[in-house]
Amino acid sequence: MPTERRTQKQHTETMCRRCFLQTAAWTAGTAATGIIPSVGRPASVPPRARRSNVLFIAMDDMSTRVSAFADPSVKTPHMEALAKRGVAVDRAYCQFPLCNPSRASVMTGLRPETLGVLSNEVHWRGRVPQAVGLAQHFADHGYETAAVGKILHAAKQPGDRGAGWTRVIPTPGPSDGQWGRGRELDGMLRDAARAGRKAPPMAQYYQWGPSGLDGEDMIDGRFAAAARRFLGESHAKPFFLAVGFHNPHLPFTAPDRFFDMYPAASVPVPDVPRDRMQERPPFLRGVMPENLAGREITPELTRTLNRAYRACCSHVDACIGQVLDALKKNDLEKNTIVVLWSDHSFLLGEHGAWGKNCLFEEACRVPLIITVPEENYAHGRRCDALAELVDLYPTLTELCGLPTSDTLEGTSLVPLLRDPTCPGKHAAFSTAKRDDLMGRSIRTRNWRYTEYTDGSVELYDCRRPTSQSVNLVRKGEHRNTINQVKALLHAGPKRK
Repeated sequence: MPTERRTQKQHTETMCRRCFLQTAAWTAGTAATGIIPSVGRPASVPPRARRSNVLFIAMDDMSTRVSAFADPSVKTPHMEALAKRGVAVDRAYCQFPLCNPSRASVMTGLRPETLGVLSNEVHWRGRVPQAVGLAQHFADHGYETAAVGKILHAAKQPGDRGAGWTRVIPTPGPSDGQWGRGRELDGMLRDAARAGRKAPPMAQYYQWGPSGLDGEDMIDGRFAAAARRFLGESHAKPFFLAVGFHNPHLPFTAPDRFFDMYPAASVPVPDVPRDRMQERPPFLRGVMPENLAGREITPELTRTLNRAYRACCSHVDACIGQVLDALKKNDLEKNTIVVLWSDHSFLLGEHGAWGKNCLFEEACRVPLIITVPEENYAHGRRCDALAELVDLYPTLTELCGLPTSDTLEGTSLVPLLRDPTCPGKHAAFSTAKRDDLMGRSIRTRNWRYTEYTDGSVELYDCRRPTSQSVNLVRKGEHRNTINQVKALLHAGPKRK
């Protein structure tokens, strides 16, 4: 290449080639073995005469900024109660802060780069047809695998996506009325009606406010009811029940009583200095707009949306509580492993940004609670070791005494569930992609370091939450730290 300064396109192409080569190195072993998790080394836990059931609860866009984790003002009492029965993992991270790539990674035990799933439009089965999904693996080993709600992305029914469910429990999908029958919500539909124009296709999601509905009139209420009915049945086999709740995903609507829990004046507004917003990488500029749903993001709108998000968090917590009550009522607690997780988090004005699909700490860090009822596992403990959602597949196979494949790219969390003070893994890795730009990020115990294919670089000090809006990459005193975490990022996740 000529010695003169490279063009932006040349720099991007070089970075993309580098990412491809690194990804190829990570996945060579996986390709060579055919990615068949149901065939591999035996699990370290011997099979039991009666294997444990699994209750696998997924949330959508749930933050750790709730009382069960980091913010006591956002009330999630049922998640708190679940944490007292098991281990709450305080530093768990998704592999891609977008629904489809994250969920595909969880359900295959493979990273999004390995799957080739970097958007909501690509289905993992078409990219790695030989992979055995988590549900399929449990079904192959004698489990009844049942699904309620959203587990994988963009499926009318969970079984449509080749996941391996033996039973899909149907529930009606959302309609405009289910977000707020009898109540005119604020948002794009209302804006369009006032302006006398047709609402855009995504208008039903960009709404917020008290719904005027409750119970099974809300979609998450229907999911909870379907799960309760399943738990009340007699089961000849051990079961793997996956329940995927919608809230707190947009639209930010919930029964009125949950809005009543959060008076508007009590809801704080993130304070983001304008100069900090200018430090955002080009990856975000122009795609994290200064307006939302066609409206200028004022402090008043920020407060309104934060209040609505909080109400949705408490609503889904109540639905989770109904499922957990059914587990107890039907005398299933003593033989059921419970995993509670979210596919990613959601920014509500932090960094001057809204939404997901970005590599800030607030988008990648997710709530994770695992309870194992046996005595030799921890109960009511918190764990600050690093963990990743890709770790869930090998964790569950080990806990249930199923064969585990060396091709899985996560690491079993069983040691942490026995002793939450264990050090855990050295780093967590996340990826994001927007159009032709990609970002790759590493979270170590103290730092988050991110590189983008346009040459942008970020370093944040995670020891002090207030400093995570300040990019330290230009500060000379952090040069050694940058070199260290950069080397870890380029080395990639360690394979077993």
